[in-house]
Amino acid sequence: MKFSWFASSTEDTEPTESPVLVDVKGLSPDDYITTLPKFMAFAARLGLGGPEALHTYNLDSNLYQKINEGAQFHVYRRTEWHESGGQVLFGGYTRNLHKVYKRISRALYRTESKDSLRDLRLEIQVLAQDVVRAHPNIADLVGWGYDYPRQMCEERRTASDRYPFNQSIPVLIIGEAYCSLDIFFTTPVFKQSEVSSWATRCHLALGIAAGLECLREIGVLHNDLKPENILVCRQDDPEMPFVSKLNDFGLSATSVDGFRSYGRTIGWKPPESSDYDEQKHGTCSREALFKSESYVYGLVVLYIICEGQEPLQEYQASNSRPYPQWRRDRWAREKETVDLIKRQTKFSDTDMEQARSCYHTVENNFLLDMPLDRKNVSPRLLLGDSLHYQHWFSYYERHRLAIAGNLPFVTWDNFYTGLSFYRSLNPRILEDLKAYSPSDFSGDLLFSMAMGSLATRMLKDHAYIRDLITMSVRTSSPSLIGMGVASNVSAAIPGQEDPWKPGEMKEYLRKAVASGSRVVVRELQSMSSELVQEAQSEFRSTGGYNHESWFVQEYADMSVDIELQLLAAQKDWHTQDIPPLMDEMRKRRNGLLHIASMLGSANLIRILVGSGHDINALNFAGETPLYKACSAGQFDSAVTLMDLGADATILAGPLKVSCLHWVFAFSDHQIEPITRRLLAKGLIIDARVLPTRETNEHDWVQSRHFPFHWPIGTPLHWAAHAESSIAVDALLRCGAQVDELDMVNDERAQTALAMAVFRGSVDMALHLVQRGASAARIDGRGSSMLHLLVVNQTLYNTLIPVPKVMFQWCLQGSYENVLRDTRKLVKMITDAGININFNRRVYKTDEWCTPLQDAINNKDAVGVLVLLEAGADPNVIEKYSGQLPLHAWASTNIRYLAYPAAYLAALELLVTGTRDWKARDLDGETCIQSALPGVDAPNEADFQVWKRKLKLLLRHAEKPCIDDRDKRGKTLLLHAVCYRNIPCWSPLGAVEYLRSLGADITATDENGSNFLWHISRRNDLREEVIITATDLWLDLFPDVDNATLLNESRNKKTGETYLVHISENGLAKCVRSALKHGANTNLTNSQGLTALDNAVVAGNRSRLNAMTQFHKHFDKMPSASEEYHEDIFQDQIYDGGSGEGYLDRDASRSDNQKRYFALPEIRDLLISAGGKTGKQLGTAKYAPDVKTSEEDSLEAIGVWDGFRRNDQPYFEIWRASYDLDDD
Repeated sequence: MKFSWFASSTEDTEPTESPVLVDVKGLSPDDYITTLPKFMAFAARLGLGGPEALHTYNLDSNLYQKINEGAQFHVYRRTEWHESGGQVLFGGYTRNLHKVYKRISRALYRTESKDSLRDLRLEIQVLAQDVVRAHPNIADLVGWGYDYPRQMCEERRTASDRYPFNQSIPVLIIGEAYCSLDIFFTTPVFKQSEVSSWATRCHLALGIAAGLECLREIGVLHNDLKPENILVCRQDDPEMPFVSKLNDFGLSATSVDGFRSYGRTIGWKPPESSDYDEQKHGTCSREALFKSESYVYGLVVLYIICEGQEPLQEYQASNSRPYPQWRRDRWAREKETVDLIKRQTKFSDTDMEQARSCYHTVENNFLLDMPLDRKNVSPRLLLGDSLHYQHWFSYYERHRLAIAGNLPFVTWDNFYTGLSFYRSLNPRILEDLKAYSPSDFSGDLLFSMAMGSLATRMLKDHAYIRDLITMSVRTSSPSLIGMGVASNVSAAIPGQEDPWKPGEMKEYLRKAVASGSRVVVRELQSMSSELVQEAQSEFRSTGGYNHESWFVQEYADMSVDIELQLLAAQKDWHTQDIPPLMDEMRKRRNGLLHIASMLGSANLIRILVGSGHDINALNFAGETPLYKACSAGQFDSAVTLMDLGADATILAGPLKVSCLHWVFAFSDHQIEPITRRLLAKGLIIDARVLPTRETNEHDWVQSRHFPFHWPIGTPLHWAAHAESSIAVDALLRCGAQVDELDMVNDERAQTALAMAVFRGSVDMALHLVQRGASAARIDGRGSSMLHLLVVNQTLYNTLIPVPKVMFQWCLQGSYENVLRDTRKLVKMITDAGININFNRRVYKTDEWCTPLQDAINNKDAVGVLVLLEAGADPNVIEKYSGQLPLHAWASTNIRYLAYPAAYLAALELLVTGTRDWKARDLDGETCIQSALPGVDAPNEADFQVWKRKLKLLLRHAEKPCIDDRDKRGKTLLLHAVCYRNIPCWSPLGAVEYLRSLGADITATDENGSNFLWHISRRNDLREEVIITATDLWLDLFPDVDNATLLNESRNKKTGETYLVHISENGLAKCVRSALKHGANTNLTNSQGLTALDNAVVAGNRSRLNAMTQFHKHFDKMPSASEEYHEDIFQDQIYDGGSGEGYLDRDASRSDNQKRYFALPEIRDLLISAGGKTGKQLGTAKYAPDVKTSEEDSLEAIGVWDGFRRNDQPYFEIWRASYDLDDD
């Protein structure tokens, strides 16, 4: 993304080409980022952690404290911390993990122009770069998200000072600092520090210099340097407890039009900015602007040297302007500074001498009048080789390398490939995104929504996921990831018609292969082998699997002559005016030799090595030029480098990836020659990529395409993962062992064949077996390959946790394909001698499990079907549950299945093969009762499948068993009434169907509770459902009076009645109807409490909850004149959760609001009908608690002392509840 540094030069200079901060594919500089999809595409593409949705309690609630409000951002911090306080990085030191939240100001957000959110864009662009994120002296951008300013809060503001209603607002999440530099020297932690005052000041000044040096290297001016924009963070180094960090990059110079536009804060500007004189200051240039920043840095250093003691405060009180601003006369400034240094009572004589020396260094290098006479900011320049510098530099290097060592493998520029991003797209966020038009989305974001829907809501309609992936390749910025899997996903989830035009898919597959996808090579090969060769050659020409290749691809698409840029860069690699593409490469600490190697310029390699370039130089990711040549598949580059002496044994990054791992990236005829050359240079054939931790997705080398990572293990494992049989054969001929394990001395270790079986890669599995691999291997945890075929535990955390359903959809495609491939794999394994019923021991238990049980537990419908076809025993019993496979399969909801078409076929085989139909599990349930899941199907098609499942089970039963009871006496019909997998789901349709099959609606459970009692307990159901169910029940018994029927709908153990439930649930219409039918208001439960007791307590709970929620959002108690907005009643239970209940959050909010007013109405209805409390009846000792719970609740939030009961909203409707609490 390019920005002009000079919009219109006021100093008669030619515009200078800007740096490319961070390219964001699919988002032009003129795009607004006010909409959620635009902001999400922008932030996620840059590799930032997120999104974090602040919906339950937004930043305006009292869970957050506003600590700053500027023109660009409002800044908040949590008032209740949940973070641990730090993450150990190295040597026991920690990095700040507490967070502050920067939300775009209302004024900027409402403008919605391309300039209004410039500060947000620039802040992200600067902080998102890898070299910046790894820098210890620049603020930590730890994530991003969005906030939901409540309508009830915004309505209290003037119309011109509101956020738009019902829109999410961008938020940046920054690592929290102790304070800003402008107040640090007056804080107790500084004054009480055991480290000397001068040493601390040196460390802070050196850190600021290092941060500015980093920014200069990537071509960015801070442009608003001042103590207020420098953070001071605490750290666990006893000799250097404080570190300075540059902050607030919203004014970073990407549009400065000359000296006069430099800086925004009066007093913290160089003289050429405040009073430009061309004769005195010279002509503005890019280099000169960085010298302007040097001047301001000099002022900041003077501030650091002199600030913070009482004498300075007394001194400033007698001056009209603070120090060191506006001190332009050198000799006056020197006299003043030396005088102030003398006043530093905490300085030793040596400290004062060093402070004066530091001042003169600043004066002679940074505070000169002529910009070009000044030096660029550098830590070493400030303090030379002093002991303070040496100590600071030692810590700086360790800290920087500790972060940088992992960063390139943790964050890819294309962050959509990171599983943490997919998991962050929780149901709340996905639902928000659906409110926007598809035209607002980039293709990768649509693909991410599909992955997020699958990973966080397995019950989502498969067609929705298919449609998202289809749309992802048809946007104006199509997803290459989507192109790599769209064909197979469409086949796996067929629609009413083929979504692809003739020839369309061939072009998508070609583009996917040309961007590095391996999973579609075989499919494209079946269409055109020439296209495969063409696409792979194109991929290699732009850098292959190198991290920087997507920059090259972008510039190639723009018809930029990359060869010319290489030649231009060769002239002076260290110049500020290097071409933009090369500048991007340089930011990652690449030398020109790295770039020439990955782009295949062998002649330039010879010239560079001949001119003294380090042939084994490491870039930011720890990669050598030879490594980059191999990961690009550049044969000539790799051979040339080895001929010139490159060390092939150097491993890249913390995961120790070798050059040999990338041999599959070369052309087929080059694979074996390059393998032999690398081995001849000392590489070992079984070099391993190993996980650094057991359970984190950042332990893997991530990939842009599905399945989003490269595995741990040897080059053979990588070649098999890449589906390259030629690379596999070359490695085997060169000495690789076909059954080599990916890890040594680890019970989780697997062979390349086992990994191929897990993925369902039948061609590679059969190829490995033909080469001698053993399909009979039992792994270190006792699993056979039959188990690995059907499990979903990602090989014990040695693979990235992609849902197994995605492997099947993306790699195998249609149901017919996966069925065929699974049959081949099962036959391959059983032919090797593995028993179809081989038992594995469940890890760390005494439980045993067959492949069939694993397949059922992992909801692999195709695996279940194929194993049963192959003779798997359906009569094994699971020890801990007592279930037969038939129990477990009957309880499977088809919406969890990748291929629902296999479900009923597998069930038929289980039914016919199960010997003991009367068997019950440990809960006393039969297979009929186990069939409940799926009864709440959201569409008619799925409900019909559930009906067919039940009919199939009943058809094979020896006798009518639909009314069999479990240990608690419940029948299937009663279970259906109580089922609430999806809140607000009405069971009446299922009840009607069960009755049509002969189910007895009048059955009761062991406590005598009937249908009506159970349905009245459902506090998530609408009143209309309860009323319909009540009418149904009453109509069943025309000869019994209604009052008796209602009163007898009771639990014998608890004594709770139908009336108690509908009263405490706030169902006023139901209560009114029940009272008309003559329901007894004074029946008591086992504690002697009546319906009135329960209604009063429930109402009081609703009243206190509303007041508490109001206080959380407004940080005050509501007055009598307040009217509660419906947002107060937002149900927090499902908000942002991973279940499906959140879909009804608006309905639940409305229901909660109705309940607030219904409960006092019910109280009054019961009293009018003669209802009394248990205390009034003499059956309970205490009155319903209103006053004590009120005091406890309000005291907990610190407002009890000032609370007045009659000064609360709607006091009159609650007065009677107070009266009833007469204890």
